[in-house]
Amino acid sequence: MSAFDVDMLFERKKNDARLQRFDQLYNRPDIHELYKDLRAHFATGYKVCADNRNSIMHSSFNGRFVNAAQDRGGIVLAKYSKSGQQILCPVTLEDLRRVADEIHDFSMFGFSLASDTESSLKMAAAGNPSAFVPRPSIDKPPMPQALIWRPLGDRSGDV
Repeated sequence: MSAFDVDMLFERKKNDARLQRFDQLYNRPDIHELYKDLRAHFATGYKVCADNRNSIMHSSFNGRFVNAAQDRGGIVLAKYSKSGQQILCPVTLEDLRRVADEIHDFSMFGFSLASDTESSLKMAAAGNPSAFVPRPSIDKPPMPQALIWRPLGDRSGDV
């Protein structure tokens, strides 16, 4: 990956444009097959993490909830869908911690993937493609869980 490619991924871009460029970089014939599987996993998880982050950052506090039967409570986040409908997401502190941990885990996974890919491509460009063996040990983090947003009044799956 060139410095231009890295800049393209990290400058102010919308996530769909960033993922499209990411796909272009990893769908080259000189990319080892192992990386293609890891790339697909990263891209899917990245989208969930980005959606969760954006939903939290562009929502507002809409009260608290308590579920005495499950001995848990938290806050209700509110935002508006693209159609203008108010949607809510009840979250606990544990939910927010999970989202933060998933974003961190996928960031570290992405850094490892990019580093190994860069090393592999540099060896190939130097005429020694077999000098770098892809690490099958790169840990694929579990797929993140999307936050669940529901319209006001939809009590299905209450917390």
